[in-house]
Amino acid sequence: MKSTFTGPLISFGQRLPPGESGIANPDLGPSSWVGGATFLDPRVGYNQTRKGWIGVGVEYRRVLAQVPAALGGANLAALQNVATGVSLTLAAASAGITVLGTGGLKVWASGNIVPAGALVLDGNPSLVNYGSPDPNGKYSNNAYAISSMVARAVSVTGVAGGAGGAFTVRGYDVYGYPMAETITATAGATTVAGKKAFKFVTSVIPAFTDAHNYSFGTTDVFGLPLRASNFHEVLLWWNDTLITANTGFVGADATNPATATTGDVRGTYAVQSASDGTKRLVAMIGPAQSTLATAIGLFGVTQFTS
Repeated sequence: MKSTFTGPLISFGQRLPPGESGIANPDLGPSSWVGGATFLDPRVGYNQTRKGWIGVGVEYRRVLAQVPAALGGANLAALQNVATGVSLTLAAASAGITVLGTGGLKVWASGNIVPAGALVLDGNPSLVNYGSPDPNGKYSNNAYAISSMVARAVSVTGVAGGAGGAFTVRGYDVYGYPMAETITATAGATTVAGKKAFKFVTSVIPAFTDAHNYSFGTTDVFGLPLRASNFHEVLLWWNDTLITANTGFVGADATNPATATTGDVRGTYAVQSASDGTKRLVAMIGPAQSTLATAIGLFGVTQFTS
C-alpha cells in the first residue's frame, strides 16, 4: 500500500484545550520508516511515472553514546588453570562488569532471557519510553537507549610457559541474541583479542588442558549497533573528538553463515586511546541505501552460536 501527501506533513502530539499546556498523547513517539526516507524529484510526475526518488534521507543516526568502563585483562575470568571442556570460573562484579541475578534478564529486542550468573559488560541494555503508560505500566512506544548500547570484544591472556590453545566464549550480543566465538591463545605471556562484540558472557570453555594460568578480560574494541561495511557509513567521536581516520575501524563481516572465527556481524571500532571510565564513545551510522530494507542489511547476518 502506498500513501501520498501533497505536504507539508506535520506530526505533533494531541492538542490540549486552550489554557492547558503539554501533550496528552499516550502514543507519543518518534516517527519511523522502513527503508528510510528519500527525496522526490518534482519534475518527473510521480503520480504518472512512479519514478523520481533520489537520495537516502536517513542521514547519520546517533545509535550509541556511552562512557565505557576501563578495560581489564582479567575482569571476566581471573588467572586460572584450564582443563578441556571445563568452563572457567567467571569473575565477580567489578567496575563496568555486573552479574545477572536470579531470573536473569529478558532483553526486549530479542525476547530472549539471558540466564542468571551471566556477566554484563557496561550495564544492561535499556529503553527510552515515550507517551504514557497503560494501566499495566507498559508503554506503546519505546526506543533502544543509546546510552546503554556498548558491547565490546573480549581477550585472553596467558603466562610465561603456557602452551596456548583455543577457548570458546559464549554469550549474547547487545540485542540479546546468543553468540559464540573461538579465540586461540598463543604461547607465553601474550594477549589475544577476539573480533566479536559481546554484551553478555555466559561461559568460557577451553579445548585444551594446561597447568599454566589464563585470564579473560575486556578490550577497547567496541561493537557498532547497526551494520556498517565501510568507514564512510560511520561518524565516530571519542572523548569529544571527531574521528577522521579509519584506523581501528573494521567493517561488518558478511560471511553467511557466520562461523566461530569470523568478524563481528555489524562491525567494530577500536578506540585509539585507552578507555578510562570518563571518555565517551559516540557513533552515528548512515546505512548504505542497498541495506535499508532488510534485517540483515541493518543488523548483519545471524550470529554464530554453536
